[in-house]
Amino acid sequence: PLDQLETYRTIIMLGTVRMNVSMKNSLQTWVAGGGTLVATSAQLSQADSALCGTVIGSQASTASQSKFVGNTSWTSEPQFEYRILTPRSAAVVASAVNGDVLLTRNSYGKGKVYLFAAPYLLSGGKTSMVASAITLLDTLMQHQLSAEVSGPFRVQYAVNSAPDTVIVSMTNNEAGAWTGKITLNHDWQDLSCFEWITDTPVAHRMVGGV
Repeated sequence: PLDQLETYRTIIMLGTVRMNVSMKNSLQTWVAGGGTLVATSAQLSQADSALCGTVIGSQASTASQSKFVGNTSWTSEPQFEYRILTPRSAAVVASAVNGDVLLTRNSYGKGKVYLFAAPYLLSGGKTSMVASAITLLDTLMQHQLSAEVSGPFRVQYAVNSAPDTVIVSMTNNEAGAWTGKITLNHDWQDLSCFEWITDTPVAHRMVGGV
């Protein structure tokens, strides 16, 4: 239902999802309102060309290298299969060595639709995600996150946000103390930091208002 879609800023279609009329109408309205949709050639069809700005062909090919538009170097990866895409109103985002289009971006209303040529974003052996998908999803995630964690070593973290609250939960599995940085994408004046298990305050400082 549209009211449930409107709680999300980005939707990534995964698995064997095929659009029916009801889903298509809801997604079109949601994207037009400002949502970002990520889908693949296995989930959309030629009937969805107005939404994705691209004609999805019936022919398939394979590639083992990809490159984003503007990059100078190619990314080698396990061979993957893809459907032939013909952009109409969509812009080309990534391509194969032979010039075939691997990823398009179409503006639809206030939103965007990203279409991958590789079915389900997977390599041919279905053991890994295609490189272009990893790059795009990382980029979208950085734009959507309410907070970002960085430091001397990696920690597991989760970000939960509401209109007036951001909670960053971190798990440090290393032996030493973590002395990194949490960067918030909004100017929050009421900040606190606690150790999760004991619920005791942890020393911290605010720099530059973030």
